[in-house]
Amino acid sequence: MSADRRIDLMIVDGDDLTRAGMRALFDGEDDMRVVDEATTSDEAIRRLARLTPDVVVVDGALPDGGGLEVCRQVRALGLACRVLVLVEQVNSLSVLTAVRAGAEGCVSKRSRLDELCRSVRLLAAGEPALDPHTTRVLFAHVRRPSARSGAGAMALTELERRVLALVAAGKTNKEIGLDLALSVKTVKNRLGHAFSKLHVTRRTEAAVLFTVPGASSDDGPPGAA
Repeated sequence: MSADRRIDLMIVDGDDLTRAGMRALFDGEDDMRVVDEATTSDEAIRRLARLTPDVVVVDGALPDGGGLEVCRQVRALGLACRVLVLVEQVNSLSVLTAVRAGAEGCVSKRSRLDELCRSVRLLAAGEPALDPHTTRVLFAHVRRPSARSGAGAMALTELERRVLALVAAGKTNKEIGLDLALSVKTVKNRLGHAFSKLHVTRRTEAAVLFTVPGASSDDGPPGAA
């Protein structure tokens, strides 16, 4: 990117006040300008199909299913923009889930304003962006033994592993039942046993623990991003 070219941004957030605050922040920087806004992931994806900003700043917990869908669609469509996800709770599950979805940056909603601008500039320059809090979480994650080698994961049966693999692929219980020739009740029972072994209570937690080495159920659910 040319040094004299401004960074074009899209803000995706369901809260009017938050969007107004971020617009004022970014437009107040000499090298940034907000070129578009959206309130839902569906709206953002429609707009991105005709307008490709340099950086998309998205709330990781949009009310219509989560800002992570924006990351997935940007990657699926091969768009040139880079996505910065803002998370409410910074833990290894929320950060790793955002990165796996396609985010190039992930920062806390409580980050300092200068850190947020710094993250935008890093992404626009083609670099990954993490704030200090997120970096500390990832260092702790790297130092921790892999959860997949724990007793809970080791105790999973082959059928439970197959069910969890389909959960991680985004399939519903009904779809899993059709794929594996099981009743929905059996799928629910297998998931219940897997949850107990992994010490989690939600399917998203279980999917991340099963697919992301080193994630920990102690971090809390990624849906809290």
